[in-house]
Amino acid sequence: MKRLEGVKAIVSAVNPDDSSRAVVRYVGQPVVAVAATSMAEAEEALKLIRVEYKPLPFVVDMDDALKAGAPKVYDADSAPQGGAAGLPLDGNVRGPARASRGDAAQALATAEVTLEGEYSTEVQTHCCLEPHGLVADWRDDGVTVYISTQFTAGVRRELAQAFDLSIDKVRVVVDGMGGGFGSKSDARNYGRLGVALSRQAGAPVRLTLTRPEEQMDSGNRPSVRQRIRLGASRDGR
Repeated sequence: MKRLEGVKAIVSAVNPDDSSRAVVRYVGQPVVAVAATSMAEAEEALKLIRVEYKPLPFVVDMDDALKAGAPKVYDADSAPQGGAAGLPLDGNVRGPARASRGDAAQALATAEVTLEGEYSTEVQTHCCLEPHGLVADWRDDGVTVYISTQFTAGVRRELAQAFDLSIDKVRVVVDGMGGGFGSKSDARNYGRLGVALSRQAGAPVRLTLTRPEEQMDSGNRPSVRQRIRLGASRDGR
């Protein structure tokens, strides 16, 4: 593929030498990325790539995922960290996370009004007006990333860790951002791939998600099921 004149870099998004990263867990997960001097040449290179897949046991329904013996989506080593870092993983359940202020048991016992119920929400996508995208410029003295993000310090730290760079070797520039709503708080797959392509190509690389790619791999607010118990005094406290 590199013999195609316009192809400048090809990066695997999964590591065949690491079985945990070689697992494809959802439609839209990146498998390989190509940088070329034109979109047509990049798409031509992609047509030449052949990937062999082996079906694995899977689960896609929350009720099925909670059953004993359900196929594990992640194990402890491959589970995403993020806000769940440090929480125990039991099957497909991460947590619990606990936080307390005051004496909840006492407050509920003395509450004049109590309410308890189970509530659920569906998956929500952020649907920003501006899609996720960046220009990555890797050079000998570090990398500069021009990106649409809400969290420059977080993206900087994430890329420094991903590419084994000291923090002063990563520069993150945000000229403007057309919406984020929480989805543009880190570099994500597309950011790391853009930097990897630039490093291999030895040139700046622009990578922007299409609208369908936005829905599949820019993150979302997951569906939830919560059991909630509330207590209050009659004057609303």
